[in-house]
Amino acid sequence: MIEAVDSVDVLREIALDQHGYVTWRQAMEAGVSQPALSMLVRRGRVERVARGRSIL
Repeated sequence: MIEAVDSVDVLREIALDQHGYVTWRQAMEAGVSQPALSMLVRRGRVERVARGRSIL
């Protein structure tokens, strides 16, 4: 499992090539766990921008 600090860096790298967006599936495939992703949303480090599993 990737730690929360590292998760933000992983998501940022993916988002750089996609206008700031990352899908839930991409996050999971990059090794960001569901609990880590949920924690990042709760702490305001990433934002859910659409119904489904898209995050910013």
